[in-house]
Amino acid sequence: MRLDDVRGFVFDVDGTLVHRDGGTAHVVPGARELLERIKASGRPFVIFTNGSHLPPAQFARGLRDVGLPVEDEQMLTPLCSVQAYLNGRRRGQKVLPFVTDGARGYLAESGVELVDFDHAAEADAVFVAHIDHADLPELEKAAFAVIGGARLLTGSYVAAYAGANGPILSRGAMVTAAIAKASSTRPTIVGKPSKAAVRAVRKALGVPTEQIAVVGDDLYGSDRADDRTMDCQIVAAEHAENDHDAQGGDAGQWDPATAAPALLDTCGGRQPVDPEGDPADGDCGPERVHALEQVE
Repeated sequence: MRLDDVRGFVFDVDGTLVHRDGGTAHVVPGARELLERIKASGRPFVIFTNGSHLPPAQFARGLRDVGLPVEDEQMLTPLCSVQAYLNGRRRGQKVLPFVTDGARGYLAESGVELVDFDHAAEADAVFVAHIDHADLPELEKAAFAVIGGARLLTGSYVAAYAGANGPILSRGAMVTAAIAKASSTRPTIVGKPSKAAVRAVRKALGVPTEQIAVVGDDLYGSDRADDRTMDCQIVAAEHAENDHDAQGGDAGQWDPATAAPALLDTCGGRQPVDPEGDPADGDCGPERVHALEQVE
């Protein structure tokens, strides 16, 4: 698929729209102009990060603070896609969460029925996102809940992510691994990449899966959420890949400063599209989803 045929975009954050230096985010050259031009073309876009320590609106606010035109409703995280997962199951599922206080408040306000550790045995699912602290008795109760039939869900199972001073180990992955080991269960990923993430993106954009372009800095990792969207993602990345080859650099990593101008050229003359007629609530079949670990 050509980029000119794309009806909606989903962007990663770190390494794609911003680079971070400690606690400071710096906008990648061309990123703001790219988002503005996509908006002017009449095509929707969303931002998806696997960060889960804050409610989505706070992530959006942080991006606006550095100059990116991102509205609250355009921000997606595993706190959104876990709801897409739960909504695909029977109603009234009870969830035992390992999350921050802010994330807990967001989930509760969104209508997710949460249970505390005194009622862990009632949980239909255990959901692990970013967590600052976990006690062994809490892990034990969660493991027994999973042994008793609760699904073990995690926003991400990546062991570490890039920090200003080197890799930052994922506490969420540590907690998930402990529960998985104790309960002899494989966790289900509901962040990127997963069917749940694809459903959340598709619903937010109102665009069929095969007409969505995923733009990120990791072609073969967490940004590869859906094989059909990869057609467009690879097109976006090839501009950087060719330039890296010419300059003797590493291929396969998307440099937004190089790729953004090409995307800007492509998005410049697009006319507004009609968002009607989207099978947004249809099932995302397994033939469309690239499986890493166990994803749903």
